Amino acid sequence: MLSLSQLLPYLADSNKKHELYARTLEVKKALAETFGEEMPDYLIKGVGADKKQIFKPLEQEKHQNYKRSVYRNPFRSFPSRVIEQLDSIQQADDFTVYFPTQDALPNELLQSYLETDFPGGLPFRTWFFTRGLNLYVNDPNGKIVVVPETPPGSDRELPQPRVFDVPSDRVIECQQAFAVIESARKSTIRVEGKLKQDGRILWFFDQESYTIATEVERISVGGNKNRSVFEIQGLSKQLDTESNQLMLGFNPPLHYCGKLPVSHIGNAKHLLEEKPSGTRLFKSVLTDAIEPLRDGQELYVMSRIEFYQHLYSKYWQYVTTPCPLIKTDKCSNGLLTQDYEQGNFKHKRGSACPICGGSSFVMPKSALDTIAVTLPKKAGPTDGNTPMPSAPFAGYVEKSIDNLTKMLEEFKNLEDRAWSTINMEFMTRVPLVQSGVAKTVDRQPANNWLRSQAAHLVESVMNNATAFVANQRYSVAIGKKSVGAILPKISVPKFFDIYDPSYLLEEIDSLRKIGADQAMISEKMVEYERKRTGKDSPTSRLLRIKQAIQPLFGFSQADVISLYAGGIGGATAISREDFLLNIRFDDFVQRALIEVGDAFWSMEETAHKELFYAYVAEEIPKLPQAVSLYDQIKAKDNGSGGAAGPIDED
Repeated sequence: MLSLSQLLPYLADSNKKHELYARTLEVKKALAETFGEEMPDYLIKGVGADKKQIFKPLEQEKHQNYKRSVYRNPFRSFPSRVIEQLDSIQQADDFTVYFPTQDALPNELLQSYLETDFPGGLPFRTWFFTRGLNLYVNDPNGKIVVVPETPPGSDRELPQPRVFDVPSDRVIECQQAFAVIESARKSTIRVEGKLKQDGRILWFFDQESYTIATEVERISVGGNKNRSVFEIQGLSKQLDTESNQLMLGFNPPLHYCGKLPVSHIGNAKHLLEEKPSGTRLFKSVLTDAIEPLRDGQELYVMSRIEFYQHLYSKYWQYVTTPCPLIKTDKCSNGLLTQDYEQGNFKHKRGSACPICGGSSFVMPKSALDTIAVTLPKKAGPTDGNTPMPSAPFAGYVEKSIDNLTKMLEEFKNLEDRAWSTINMEFMTRVPLVQSGVAKTVDRQPANNWLRSQAAHLVESVMNNATAFVANQRYSVAIGKKSVGAILPKISVPKFFDIYDPSYLLEEIDSLRKIGADQAMISEKMVEYERKRTGKDSPTSRLLRIKQAIQPLFGFSQADVISLYAGGIGGATAISREDFLLNIRFDDFVQRALIEVGDAFWSMEETAHKELFYAYVAEEIPKLPQAVSLYDQIKAKDNGSGGAAGPIDED
């Protein structure tokens, strides 16, 4: 049970933090700098206290500024791509959230609270796979906290616990049996007679209870020091009947969770350090990729500079006309030797000559940055200093693209190395340019990586959070033992859709070419549609129903008609019922949706069959009588001269 002595040090000192606090901020900052939009300082200067430059020791400030102006982070989308892969956990076919059947509680079912009435506006599952995954990737030392922000209004009212993603900078303390969290919200406080929205709100937890301390007043005590006044949930004045004096009593509310309702979002496999108190330091799933990514960023920005220098290389011209001011001794080596008036403007001595621009020669007008090149002189015994003829008289300075090519090649190598460092090298593969064996091999490590991530996120985070919510909300209403029976069972998926579904088209085409069984081809068709549109899309669900009840699923209508017309009475015969069910299936679906409505999608397979064959029975009398090709051939073999066979009257 919490005691006031545990709270007071954190209420009195706003700077009190856990022993690994500074390092958790370093982990978060390293990720933010590496994947931020602005060019990080480590591309200009080292991270040491001496700020020693590491990439360009003699790089001038103007060059640094130019580098900043052309910088674009090529790995800006790196975290979001990882989050998209992690989101495939909930998209997996074998990911399920099963809520046991239960009697209604006084107000609602747990499933209803988590999916529709959850405080904060988002269903818990949606919240976790958006905000939760973002915290996991970008701030691994953040915490998932479950707490009711306000106490129930009465004993009949159920608590309303919420799930919060708390960034690492607001985790004041997180030991094995004690935690202090600073809320993102600010309270209204009185400061020197004025109200300000700047008060601290602290949440305290142990394994049995919790309390919320809200700052209500801040009093200056001199020397730039303040004394704060807090309202503490569970703190009250009580009368001691023996001494007849008022005493402070502290009875914090219970949370009934059995352990701290504060979960580490960081993965135990990524643990960097753990103190005896239980305070932990985690790295991100992206941390190991930072080193090659930073090297890649340096190469990328330098390749952009090299590209611009190659594309916008210097323009040169041969010049033959000296600056006219040289003849009057007003210009020497492109600099004025005396003050020179040009219109209403006076150029001072020593400045660049306004006529030649500092080149000592007069050049044709050009918008290009031009290099002046004097014509070489002939070196012969008779020609003296006659200029040599030259063509062309102007051009661009040629540069080799070898440096640029090598930079881009090394950049690609570093990007591949970054993905492989975090066991996600499959992100750089393009399935359609690989053989079937290679695709199978590449998908296996991808599945292994996702399975490992799913095990942590589901078992250590999602299950804990849902259990905390249920215990805090329902333990008083139905008893703590009964809460365990209503907790959802969340499965850890084993197979994931991580590639573009287009590679399945190649597999379907290959199966058709080798004459594979139609059932195998049909299964791939269903898988393709599920990956393309999602397993819960109307198209995907309809295809699964079609596969389950349509006798010739996967055959074209032309094939079905051919089988029906050519096989009546023979070994390949199909019944009129099966024929109609294949040909008119889409019509029957439209009719069912009109008559049954949305309940059609939740019907069992047997109910679907009964409904569709009832429609077939109504349509059989309308089916035109068909001539049996089988009987035609049989009559011809009996010497009938090819007369038409009997009419099929079934």
